[in-house]
Amino acid sequence: MINELIERSPIRIFEKSVSGGLGAGHIGVVTSKEGVGKTAFLVQLGLDKMLQDKHIVHISFSDKVDHILGWYQNLFMELSASKKIENPLSVYDNICKNRIILNFNSEKVSVVDSLKKVELLISDARYNVDSIYFDGITVDMLKKEDFAVLRQFAQALNLEVWLSLTVKQYDENGIAPSVKEFVDEIDVLIDIRYKDDHIQLEVAKDRDDVSLQNTQLKLDRTTFLLKKNK
Repeated sequence: MINELIERSPIRIFEKSVSGGLGAGHIGVVTSKEGVGKTAFLVQLGLDKMLQDKHIVHISFSDKVDHILGWYQNLFMELSASKKIENPLSVYDNICKNRIILNFNSEKVSVVDSLKKVELLISDARYNVDSIYFDGITVDMLKKEDFAVLRQFAQALNLEVWLSLTVKQYDENGIAPSVKEFVDEIDVLIDIRYKDDHIQLEVAKDRDDVSLQNTQLKLDRTTFLLKKNK
């Protein structure tokens, strides 16, 4: 059942939309206006890794740990109900060993500073990390040179890095003006926004391709689960 869940996950559709996925050593950014679904997207990326017995670190700069824990459990239970997984709580408890959640005050700890905590986890706890998700970030928390540090970290430790950024508007190519300063440093840029009666995911950048592409995926406006946009 778990293998089927992995194979039929909407994440497989997403990976096909971005040249097979983000990949180790690369940086992905997901943007949206506040409250549209960035955390839900990152959590579902994380759950997919956890189900594959890969290790993740979810770093939040806005919400408390309990809030992020709630996102993971609620989305997993919604996913379990939609796929009719037996003993979902048992499955969830088992995969939680593959996840660490950290929470920082952005006024005291920067994105780059938080990498030191991850390094300690890897070296002291021997926790092999496959992906890091930085959540609750605003553009003013980042400098262009931070991306070089993130990339070096990702390449040195063979992991992928995702960041969520709250933005206020987009240009015709799906790129927020506030993100243009960093766009050359980003490998994959995803835009999440309301469109008609659903929340649409679009690829604004995939490596050297900066043409706006529809992922054929949406977020359910009630459950925030990723679904194919029929």
